Amino acid sequence: TSLENRIGQGTYGSVFRGRCGDVEVAVKVMKLPERDPNATKAATQLLKQKVEEINKDFVAEVEVCCDLNHPNLVRLLGYADRPVPMMMQELLFMSLDKLLYVENWEPALDDQLKVAHDVAMGMEYLHTCFQHEGSNQDQPIIHRDLKTPNLLLTGHPAEGHFDVKITDFGLSRDKGLDDEQY
Repeated sequence: TSLENRIGQGTYGSVFRGRCGDVEVAVKVMKLPERDPNATKAATQLLKQKVEEINKDFVAEVEVCCDLNHPNLVRLLGYADRPVPMMMQELLFMSLDKLLYVENWEPALDDQLKVAHDVAMGMEYLHTCFQHEGSNQDQPIIHRDLKTPNLLLTGHPAEGHFDVKITDFGLSRDKGLDDEQY
Protein backbone atom coordinates (compact mmCIF):
# COMPACT_ATOMS: atom_id res chain seq x y z
CA THR A 1 0.00 0.00 0.00
CA SER A 2 1.30 3.45 -0.84
CA LEU A 3 0.02 6.79 0.45
CA GLU A 4 -0.32 9.72 -1.89
CA ASN A 5 -1.80 13.13 -1.03
CA ARG A 6 -3.78 14.14 2.05
CA ILE A 7 -7.47 14.52 1.23
CA GLY A 8 -8.79 15.34 4.70
CA GLN A 9 -7.79 16.20 8.22
CA GLY A 10 -9.55 16.05 11.55
CA THR A 11 -8.80 16.40 15.24
CA TYR A 12 -7.53 12.85 15.61
CA GLY A 13 -5.82 12.24 12.30
CA SER A 14 -5.57 12.67 8.56
CA VAL A 15 -7.03 10.86 5.56
CA PHE A 16 -4.79 10.15 2.59
CA ARG A 17 -5.47 8.92 -0.93
CA GLY A 18 -3.65 5.64 -1.25
CA ARG A 19 -3.29 2.66 -3.46
CA CYS A 20 -3.57 -1.01 -2.59
CA GLY A 21 -2.53 -2.91 -5.69
CA ASP A 22 -4.60 -1.44 -8.52
CA VAL A 23 -7.32 -0.05 -6.24
CA GLU A 24 -7.44 3.53 -4.97
CA VAL A 25 -8.31 3.67 -1.27
CA ALA A 26 -8.68 6.15 1.58
CA VAL A 27 -6.26 5.65 4.47
CA LYS A 28 -7.18 7.19 7.81
CA VAL A 29 -4.00 7.67 9.86
CA MET A 30 -4.46 8.40 13.55
CA LYS A 31 -2.45 11.26 14.99
CA LEU A 32 -0.52 10.26 18.09
CA PRO A 33 0.87 12.94 20.41
CA GLU A 34 4.63 13.31 20.21
CA ARG A 35 6.90 12.64 23.18
CA ASP A 36 8.92 15.57 24.47
CA PRO A 37 12.36 14.32 25.55
CA ASN A 38 12.47 17.07 28.21
CA ALA A 39 9.04 16.26 29.65
CA THR A 40 8.58 15.57 33.33
CA LYS A 41 7.73 12.10 34.56
CA ALA A 42 4.13 13.22 35.18
CA ALA A 43 3.84 14.67 31.65
CA THR A 44 5.27 11.47 30.18
CA GLN A 45 2.71 9.43 32.13
CA LEU A 46 -0.13 11.66 30.86
CA LEU A 47 1.15 11.25 27.31
CA LYS A 48 1.24 7.47 27.75
CA GLN A 49 -2.37 7.52 28.99
CA LYS A 50 -3.44 9.65 26.03
CA VAL A 51 -1.79 7.25 23.56
CA GLU A 52 -3.50 4.31 25.28
CA GLU A 53 -6.85 6.13 25.02
CA ILE A 54 -6.34 6.82 21.29
CA ASN A 55 -5.40 3.18 20.70
CA LYS A 56 -8.46 2.01 22.66
CA ASP A 57 -10.74 4.28 20.57
CA PHE A 58 -9.07 3.01 17.38
CA VAL A 59 -9.70 -0.62 18.36
CA ALA A 60 -13.33 0.22 19.20
CA GLU A 61 -13.83 1.87 15.78
CA VAL A 62 -12.24 -1.08 13.97
CA GLU A 63 -14.42 -3.53 15.91
CA VAL A 64 -17.54 -1.63 14.86
CA CYS A 65 -16.42 -1.26 11.24
CA CYS A 66 -15.45 -4.93 10.84
CA ASP A 67 -19.09 -5.99 11.13
CA LEU A 68 -20.62 -3.27 8.95
CA ASN A 69 -22.07 -4.40 5.64
CA HIS A 70 -24.52 -1.93 4.15
CA PRO A 71 -24.50 0.09 0.90
CA ASN A 72 -24.89 3.36 2.84
CA LEU A 73 -21.93 2.80 5.17
CA VAL A 74 -18.28 3.23 4.16
CA ARG A 75 -16.55 -0.16 3.93
CA LEU A 76 -13.47 -0.99 5.99
CA LEU A 77 -10.94 -2.74 3.73
CA GLY A 78 -8.14 -3.25 6.26
CA TYR A 79 -6.32 -1.81 9.24
CA ALA A 80 -2.95 -1.76 11.00
CA ASP A 81 -1.80 -0.68 14.44
CA ARG A 82 1.87 -0.14 13.57
CA PRO A 83 3.74 2.11 13.08
CA VAL A 84 0.62 4.13 13.97
CA PRO A 85 -3.04 3.11 14.00
CA MET A 86 -4.53 3.38 10.50
CA MET A 87 -7.56 2.15 8.59
CA MET A 88 -7.95 1.53 4.88
CA GLN A 89 -11.44 2.25 3.55
CA GLU A 90 -13.11 2.57 0.18
CA LEU A 91 -12.27 5.87 -1.51
CA LEU A 92 -15.30 8.03 -2.24
CA PHE A 93 -15.82 11.16 -4.32
CA MET A 94 -16.21 13.90 -1.67
CA SER A 95 -18.05 14.85 1.50
CA LEU A 96 -21.49 16.40 1.50
CA ASP A 97 -19.95 19.22 3.53
CA LYS A 98 -17.48 20.11 0.77
CA LEU A 99 -20.15 19.79 -1.91
CA LEU A 100 -22.51 22.14 -0.04
CA TYR A 101 -20.11 24.70 1.41
CA VAL A 102 -17.13 24.74 -0.97
CA GLU A 103 -18.80 23.94 -4.28
CA ASN A 104 -22.02 25.73 -3.21
CA TRP A 105 -24.22 22.88 -4.41
CA GLU A 106 -27.91 23.78 -4.28
CA PRO A 107 -29.62 20.40 -4.36
CA ALA A 108 -32.98 19.98 -6.06
CA LEU A 109 -35.75 18.41 -4.02
CA ASP A 110 -35.04 14.98 -5.55
CA ASP A 111 -31.38 15.24 -4.49
CA GLN A 112 -32.36 16.33 -0.96
CA LEU A 113 -34.67 13.34 -0.68
CA LYS A 114 -31.94 11.02 -2.01
CA VAL A 115 -29.47 12.26 0.65
CA ALA A 116 -32.07 11.94 3.42
CA HIS A 117 -33.09 8.46 2.26
CA ASP A 118 -29.51 7.15 2.06
CA VAL A 119 -28.63 8.52 5.51
CA ALA A 120 -31.85 7.12 6.99
CA MET A 121 -31.17 3.67 5.50
CA GLY A 122 -27.62 3.60 6.91
CA MET A 123 -28.79 4.76 10.33
CA GLU A 124 -31.66 2.26 10.38
CA TYR A 125 -29.14 -0.50 9.70
CA LEU A 126 -26.97 0.67 12.60
CA HIS A 127 -29.92 1.01 14.98
CA THR A 128 -31.91 -2.12 14.11
CA CYS A 129 -30.93 -4.37 11.20
CA PHE A 130 -27.32 -4.51 12.36
CA GLN A 131 -28.28 -7.08 14.98
CA HIS A 132 -27.92 -10.26 12.97
CA GLU A 133 -26.53 -13.72 13.42
CA GLY A 134 -22.77 -13.83 13.04
CA SER A 135 -22.31 -10.21 14.15
CA ASN A 136 -19.98 -9.49 17.05
CA GLN A 137 -22.35 -6.70 18.07
CA ASP A 138 -25.34 -7.58 20.21
CA GLN A 139 -26.54 -4.00 20.67
CA PRO A 140 -27.59 -1.31 18.20
CA ILE A 141 -24.84 1.14 17.23
CA ILE A 142 -25.29 4.87 17.87
CA HIS A 143 -23.12 7.00 15.57
CA ARG A 144 -22.88 10.11 17.85
CA ASP A 145 -21.13 12.29 15.22
CA LEU A 146 -23.52 12.43 12.28
CA LYS A 147 -22.73 15.61 10.32
CA THR A 148 -22.11 16.65 6.71
CA PRO A 149 -18.31 16.03 6.81
CA ASN A 150 -19.08 12.41 7.76
CA LEU A 151 -21.42 11.88 4.81
CA LEU A 152 -19.51 10.89 1.68
CA LEU A 153 -20.78 10.67 -1.89
CA THR A 154 -19.97 8.02 -4.47
CA GLY A 155 -20.11 10.55 -7.32
CA HIS A 156 -21.10 14.11 -8.17
CA PRO A 157 -24.88 14.67 -8.33
CA ALA A 158 -24.48 16.80 -11.47
CA GLU A 159 -22.98 13.80 -13.28
CA GLY A 160 -25.95 11.54 -12.62
CA HIS A 161 -26.43 8.84 -10.03
CA PHE A 162 -24.82 9.14 -6.59
CA ASP A 163 -25.13 7.41 -3.24
CA VAL A 164 -24.43 8.77 0.24
CA LYS A 165 -22.38 6.73 2.70
CA ILE A 166 -21.88 7.37 6.40
CA THR A 167 -18.31 7.30 7.72
CA ASP A 168 -16.29 8.00 10.87
CA PHE A 169 -17.43 5.61 13.56
CA GLY A 170 -14.82 6.80 16.08
CA LEU A 171 -17.43 8.04 18.53
CA SER A 172 -19.89 5.19 17.92
CA ARG A 173 -20.93 3.12 20.88
CA ASP A 174 -23.17 0.18 21.66
CA LYS A 175 -26.52 1.62 22.71
CA GLY A 176 -26.76 -0.83 25.61
CA LEU A 177 -23.55 0.36 27.30
CA ASP A 178 -24.77 3.73 28.48
CA ASP A 179 -28.46 4.13 27.62
CA GLU A 180 -28.98 6.89 30.16
CA GLN A 181 -26.98 9.30 27.98
CA TYR A 182 -29.51 9.11 25.14
